[in-house]
Amino acid sequence: MAISTEQVQSIMIDANPYAAAAGIIVELAEPGHVRLSMAHEPCVQNPFGAIHAGALYTFGETSAASLVISSVELEGRMVLMKAGQIDYGKIVKEQIFIDATMTADEIQAVNDAVSENGKHNFPVRVVMAIGDGTEMCSATYTAHVRKV
Repeated sequence: MAISTEQVQSIMIDANPYAAAAGIIVELAEPGHVRLSMAHEPCVQNPFGAIHAGALYTFGETSAASLVISSVELEGRMVLMKAGQIDYGKIVKEQIFIDATMTADEIQAVNDAVSENGKHNFPVRVVMAIGDGTEMCSATYTAHVRKV
């Protein structure tokens, strides 16, 4: 059963004080696609006025988890992020966005693996870009979905 953009915002941001304080917004969440944004506000800046590396990591991880919960079967399952690797490409001094996707085949493979094995780990890659589409950094997180 698909969950709405508002439900993803509630689960991933509103119920998470850290993500909420960072100003992360779920703009769109549908099976196989999410779009999130994070403003360039003082609370996420380093002493040099750029978005802090930790804030970018959190933004990427939150986006990856949002993609997973909006895509895979959730009934009787839990989703965790087990690991992450981020590649900082450019200094970010403005609002940043993530448009992340999973194909229907990828979603089905996760659902099938969890049904068969009770759990499944898989990579989720996200690319962070500014408003004109310029890629600033990318990250890959290991998602873990398991039956509960």
